[in-house]
Amino acid sequence: MDTWKWLRPRCPFCGAEAPARILWGKPAMSEALEERLARKELVLGGCCVSENDELWECVGCRRRFGRRADAANAANEALSRLLEGNARYRAGSHNPAKLTDRIRKQTASTGQQPYAAVVCCADSRSPAEHIFSAGIGELFVIRNAGNVISPSALASVEYAVLHLHVPLVLVLGHRGCGAVAAAFEGHGEPGALGELIAQVRTKIQGAETLADAELRNLRSALADLQTSAPLQAARAEGSVFFVGALYDIRTGEVTMQFGVEQTQGGQGI
Repeated sequence: MDTWKWLRPRCPFCGAEAPARILWGKPAMSEALEERLARKELVLGGCCVSENDELWECVGCRRRFGRRADAANAANEALSRLLEGNARYRAGSHNPAKLTDRIRKQTASTGQQPYAAVVCCADSRSPAEHIFSAGIGELFVIRNAGNVISPSALASVEYAVLHLHVPLVLVLGHRGCGAVAAAFEGHGEPGALGELIAQVRTKIQGAETLADAELRNLRSALADLQTSAPLQAARAEGSVFFVGALYDIRTGEVTMQFGVEQTQGGQGI
């Protein structure tokens, strides 16, 4: 008896029974249950699917569902919201987000529920909340010179993913970054700043232009996120997606660079 057949859930979109094939995960059954199924003493139907069965695809309407698909949908919605906010930012002269006393009091009482985390540069020309027309409690922003994934930045992203459950982490580099330029041009600085520039220099090795160096630094930051075991696990189960973009400080435009297509099918970068 094909036990998988009876563990396929009903499609929430077209309503067909047992139409789905599993793309990720495995039904959780005890040995006793498997034996009873094998002897045809028990038939399972409906939505007998464990919490670990994250991603299904309906063989009829081809839509995907399950917790893993829900996370991908949430990531796509977050990304769309960011890009729509950036379009409003470029079209206007002020942040249209609601920054009211009521929202301050509400978030103080109920806590924060940001829809995305943004790792970006500390450059004063790169204000993340304004760039994305975001208000209080909407973005979890981590800033430092060169958008470097330092230990504190990595810990902050882990907090956003594990405790605030953001479905999307955006690493936002920018054109005209002073830290990347200093590393590319071989400048040295004393103290901790010199250490940071030296770190960036290792990330952009092989760059022939400053623009290329900015892209390499962005790609490296995305890779550094995955040095975290908790973030690796979250990525593997499809509960978070990482994407990279560059911000043009002249035009105000955010251009996606890495990872966008991977949010479409339940796969992280």
